[in-house]
Amino acid sequence: MSVERSSITVFLSQIGVTIAGFLSLMYFAHVLGPEILGIYFVYIAIFNLIVMFMDCGLNSGTIKRISEGREASEYFTASLLMHSATLLLFLAALYVMRGWIDDYIGVSVFHFLALSLLFMRYSQLIRAALAGEKKQGISYLIYLAENIARIIFQLIFITLGYQIYGMIGGFCIALLVNIPLGLKFTGARLKKPSMEHVKSIFSYSKYSFGISLNEYLYQSMDILVIGLLMPKFYSGVYGVSWSFSNAAILGTIAISTTLFPYISGWSANGQIDQIKNAFSEALTYSLMLAIPAFAGVLIFSGDLLYYAYGEAFTVAWLTLIILTGARLVETVQMITRGALAGMNRPDLVLKVTLVTIPLNLIGNFVLVYAIGIVGAAIATFATIAVSLKLSLKYSEGIVPISIPWKDIRDESLSALFMILILLIGLHFVHVNRYEILGAYTAIGAAVYFTTLITINEKIRVKMISIFRVLIKKSL
Repeated sequence: MSVERSSITVFLSQIGVTIAGFLSLMYFAHVLGPEILGIYFVYIAIFNLIVMFMDCGLNSGTIKRISEGREASEYFTASLLMHSATLLLFLAALYVMRGWIDDYIGVSVFHFLALSLLFMRYSQLIRAALAGEKKQGISYLIYLAENIARIIFQLIFITLGYQIYGMIGGFCIALLVNIPLGLKFTGARLKKPSMEHVKSIFSYSKYSFGISLNEYLYQSMDILVIGLLMPKFYSGVYGVSWSFSNAAILGTIAISTTLFPYISGWSANGQIDQIKNAFSEALTYSLMLAIPAFAGVLIFSGDLLYYAYGEAFTVAWLTLIILTGARLVETVQMITRGALAGMNRPDLVLKVTLVTIPLNLIGNFVLVYAIGIVGAAIATFATIAVSLKLSLKYSEGIVPISIPWKDIRDESLSALFMILILLIGLHFVHVNRYEILGAYTAIGAAVYFTTLITINEKIRVKMISIFRVLIKKSL
């Protein structure tokens, strides 16, 4: 599957996950309220934190070695053994710390957490194998199935009156979906590895731990600090704002996820021009969605939170704007970080992470204590900006970086024109119903994309090519 076709599949799967997650979160917010959601978000943050340290870069190392196309089954089996060993160690540590974790979250969750980690560990391994085999499209379709299963189970349990345990239980059970589905599609099989296979994965993983840290840093640290310093209500409204801001990086997730194994292969073969061109293209099409998403939130943040989740969540209107701006910067950071990892330089990613983790942690404690959830958003924005600056600096030392300034300019101009049209509309018709907000969203998207494909020929040609691929896939 080509980069373009695989990216489209991943992107469509991400859209499906986002729509399903958005609609379900709307329902949960109205039914459960910010307090229960806050407890759930803190549980997920702790789960992500444990997963991050338990992974130790193994998934990135597995993807890297399998993507190189040699002895895939041996590397898969070696990784299975390493995944199992780290799982046992962390389950033992979790058992010792179960009382503290239950007190911090506010409910008894040890058994749910243990099962969630068990299912997640092996689903991570299988998805890493699929990614290494360049089957990211299949991996994300499975991820879509997992999310749909999670929502269904959560809805059933909440309807039965279980509330927070319904949310956590549905999350736990759905993680199991990945394993049988993933095994059906992966080509890697159990085959006796040597110690060299273990050492080879570890030699990459010891540095690529920085990639895992980055993936969970922003979405977990904020919630953990807010949950420690403020009532769980604020964890709920912040978590909702963070989830909503995910729309800004939909394209980036699809592109960066797909691109990594290809850059890995090009790097191994010395194809620098391929990497340079792919980097530039990735930036263009990642920002094509992130820029208008930020522009829309800039105008409608309060209305979006009010109509999507309820009046209690509108206290986070400024937080949502700052977080969406942070995700706009993160689009470039994710592409740059993925390129560094793909070029077999996870050590540079780790260097960046060793700077950003203390920066984010200190910033969160200071700013959350001083100004609340807005402070957490500011800390995240600053951390992502520093991470991007450092990542670009390291990347330029390895491969010539080509920033598509003309495309970014055209995307920005199209977004500004969209803002102008929407502001003119708001002068005459204010948002006071779901339908009006939906109409403005549709109008804004139409104005933005029409303007962009009119003034930028390269993007227009690429969009036509993508629609042709989509039509072929549907026939």
